[in-house]
Amino acid sequence: MKNSLLRITLAASLVVTMGIGLAACSSSSSTQSGASASAATGEDSATKADLEKALQTVKDTLASKPELTQIYLANDVDKPTEKYGMLVVPYAYSDATEKLTTSIVEINGGKYVIGAVAKESQKTWQIDQDGKISEKTK
Repeated sequence: MKNSLLRITLAASLVVTMGIGLAACSSSSSTQSGASASAATGEDSATKADLEKALQTVKDTLASKPELTQIYLANDVDKPTEKYGMLVVPYAYSDATEKLTTSIVEINGGKYVIGAVAKESQKTWQIDQDGKISEKTK
């Protein structure tokens, strides 16, 4: 009896969860809002998503240490650590991004820019502290 009740509960939960997931995915009239929803689409969308992730990493770091003027984004650390006379925080980008052009983020009066090169298009994209992504022109 316990097994039957457990199976029925599990099956019902699975059906409800799948129904909600399908309803969310199939809604064609839904709109996304915010900078990240619009920025991570179109050309080089994976690199733009990497920039949004870098921005969130910097914002999270500044939330806990607002006095910082430099943050080093590095893939060779597991946790925030003091190195090179600055705070180094873990950050790794996807295979779609060739490199960060701004590994050391300079914060000046609360303003900063993070840049990255998209591997496929070789375009350099940058994101500012407000989440605005733009192509860097020479």
